[in-house]
Amino acid sequence: MLVLIADYLALFIGKSLVWPMTTLPENLSAKVARLYVSIIFLLRPRFKSVALKNLEIVFPDKPLAEREEIFKKSLDVLAENIMGFARISSLSPEKASQICDYSEVKVKFEEVRKKFSDKGALITTIHFDSFEYFIQVHALNYGPVSILARGSNLPRFDAWWQGCRERFGNKIFDRAGGFKEISKRLKNKEDVVILCDQNVKRNHAVFVDFFGVPAATSKTIALTALRTGSPVMFGAPVSTGPGTFEVTLKEIPHPSEEEGSTDEKIAKCTAHMHRAFEEQILKRPEAWFWLHRRWKTRPEGEPEVFY
Repeated sequence: MLVLIADYLALFIGKSLVWPMTTLPENLSAKVARLYVSIIFLLRPRFKSVALKNLEIVFPDKPLAEREEIFKKSLDVLAENIMGFARISSLSPEKASQICDYSEVKVKFEEVRKKFSDKGALITTIHFDSFEYFIQVHALNYGPVSILARGSNLPRFDAWWQGCRERFGNKIFDRAGGFKEISKRLKNKEDVVILCDQNVKRNHAVFVDFFGVPAATSKTIALTALRTGSPVMFGAPVSTGPGTFEVTLKEIPHPSEEEGSTDEKIAKCTAHMHRAFEEQILKRPEAWFWLHRRWKTRPEGEPEVFY
């Protein structure tokens, strides 16, 4: 009964929060979204302390005032992401083509596919810029993708949330049975998107350096690429102005081309991915979502002291 009440309450709150941003002019929608972000950080002060700790890890030589300025700007990007989600319903193929020129991206995708017998691609990405909105732009400009995502265990709320995200053909699937499901979709020539910039538990992790500090990272991308032969790519949006984007798209060296054992190949491929992440974050640090406890899980024998 409590779960049912929580489900209806979450659905009501979610729709209520989104509704103003679908009806107000864009400048007012932006202010509403920024207000939401301020309230979130007021209710969860831990988010700010985590963000500032992450900024200290990544930019130890920057003065505190500069790190705090990056943090403040990142709140605006969070607000843009919220507003982008709310505005998914207003997208169209014509608008998507104006938001981002996909001509070079399409060529790059097809070049990589030909090298791997037209299999579905594994697209690794990070919580960067307006990624929720942009994945819809990608669906309209290039084609839908399958997205590995964690649900809230509130069925009505999840159905609404995922329905918004699947509006233009994208498919959301759960982490349960993830490896088999990813492999099946790749064999069906579906592109699979996985966000890979969050902490994972030690028993599921491979540790790779991320800004000079070992970070517990999922093995899923590299292991699936080895088993299926699918290409690995890194993709992320980069804002170029109000309402416009360009795409960062890079092919990651395939783990099958690396030397060593299976574990060594997985580690090397995952390290290549993180070099791409670092490069993207350093170009526009305020666009990364700094509030995740990215370095929480430590290698065996190290205490979890960062947060």
